[in-house]
Amino acid sequence: MKNHTIIIKSIEYPPLLIDPFGQYDQWIEKYYNLENIHFDDQSKHNVVMSIEQSFLSASKIYIKNCNKLNSLLYPLAQWKATSQESNFNDDSNLIIYCGRRLYCNPSFRFYFHTTCDSLDKVSSSLSLLTTSINCQYSVETLLDDLRQQILKIQAS
Repeated sequence: MKNHTIIIKSIEYPPLLIDPFGQYDQWIEKYYNLENIHFDDQSKHNVVMSIEQSFLSASKIYIKNCNKLNSLLYPLAQWKATSQESNFNDDSNLIIYCGRRLYCNPSFRFYFHTTCDSLDKVSSSLSLLTTSINCQYSVETLLDDLRQQILKIQAS
């Protein structure tokens, strides 16, 4: 629940989910109805096309396997960090992406995902331009899961 609140409130910077075991993938894809983009250097053209389509259609994208900001992802993070929620009809919604000047729908959202287990393994540029959300199990999250299952059993 805490992570959900952080994701919703991360208006200024996009969320970076630190999820080495992939346990939040199903939850975030189902809850936010996201388009998945598996980030690797082999499919650069497909990644660029998917991101450009998302700009215009205001869809939400989930960029997986992101450990550093390169020339494809840096403009996204920079646009999000400098845009303001109140500026919907001015030039702040223009983004220069891969040499093209595009209008970015104000409702466009994106989420970064990494399989690294700590911020030490993520590039500093990525950690500075994102809101880091730790999705690893801890004693508290295990206890919360156990409590929820007990309440479900008692309710039925």
